[in-house]
Amino acid sequence: MTSNIRQVNNNSKGDKTVVFVEAFWHHDLLSTIYEISKNFKEWKPIIISTDRIIQKAGLKSDNTKIIKIKDSYRHEWASLDFKRKLIYYPKLISSLKKEGEDLLKILKKIKFDVLVINTLCEPAFFFPIFQWIKKERQNIRLVAVIHNSYLWEVSWFLKMLNTKDIRERRIGWLLFNITHKEYIDGIITLGGYVKLPKNFYNIPKIVIPSRLPAKKPLICDKEDYKIYFVIPGKVQQAYGKNYIGLLEAFKDILEKNPKYKDFVKIVLLGKLLDTNIREFIIRYLKESVIYYDHFVKEEEYLRWMSKAHFVIIPITSSEPYGKYKISGALNDAFAYGVPVLLPENYASDYQFDRNVIRFSWSNLERSIEQFIEMVLNKSENYIKIKKTAEIFKKSMEASYVASQFEKFLDEVYLKS
Repeated sequence: MTSNIRQVNNNSKGDKTVVFVEAFWHHDLLSTIYEISKNFKEWKPIIISTDRIIQKAGLKSDNTKIIKIKDSYRHEWASLDFKRKLIYYPKLISSLKKEGEDLLKILKKIKFDVLVINTLCEPAFFFPIFQWIKKERQNIRLVAVIHNSYLWEVSWFLKMLNTKDIRERRIGWLLFNITHKEYIDGIITLGGYVKLPKNFYNIPKIVIPSRLPAKKPLICDKEDYKIYFVIPGKVQQAYGKNYIGLLEAFKDILEKNPKYKDFVKIVLLGKLLDTNIREFIIRYLKESVIYYDHFVKEEEYLRWMSKAHFVIIPITSSEPYGKYKISGALNDAFAYGVPVLLPENYASDYQFDRNVIRFSWSNLERSIEQFIEMVLNKSENYIKIKKTAEIFKKSMEASYVASQFEKFLDEVYLKS
């Protein structure tokens, strides 16, 4: 058997090309990858995506080649009611197949070395591309971003199965993944604690941030003496998130310590979707909780993250978050240099740095009181935690991540 080993020519800057494909929805991660790739020195990046995603990601065709493809019919189909979805399901499958074939035509016209799929889903779309990759194994390497690792193992999938997986037809994604994972040459994850299938143990891997630190310094109100606990993400009592339990703890604390009411604020940094949570806030915490009835714009999001003393991750279940997938809120806190209050059950076997403070749900009330006093007294412990968070933030800057990413691409490129 002949080993397919390649030589990296460090003197031929830009001779190696990587193509990033985002055909469906992860515009935020595509934006991060775009910013990272602008700092590449040895690899030439090409981005292929839809006009809708490109606009949402804020991409500009400066020194990076951007190729636009048609928006997927999947978005139109997803907006239909259940009955119409059934009627138009055959059209969905045929449309996805046609869209995948159109993308394949574009890929065949490009000379590249590594293909990175940002969102691997919809088998009808990716089947023709994988069949082509199978024939081009000696010339092209394939990398996949793993967003939900339980979609790569049958036992994990059955353990995590929920109505959303059924509604999204993810059983098909699972079957496609497990029958095609042999063609994956490298993987990208968004957290070092994400559990991976054994098949991926011996292939190149890299962890990248889902969000990069802000380019410009964030300006805060100089005379704002409040203490902000920020909880990013859609506000709903679902998917293992316990907003009610968290708010109940704050309610009890503020009732026992009326002096805290003047300066302790809880910011729910996402659209409020849950009626029960809204009613609880209006009844008990109207003066202490800041919330939104609409999508939070990026500028507003940045403003509150810059003010935050702590970000809280309100996860009660140990799965899938912290095991098979990451919490985007956690990565956002890292990117803004904010200390994190993280439940003990989240990635329980993983050792985070000092910028992450663990808490127990059974002792949450006492823990929050300690965190409040930390900031009030400007304790040395909080100063050290905040300093660690700022140092960790620097390790997520685009220039640093880019150098690690290029090393990863070289490793994938040289894979025999």
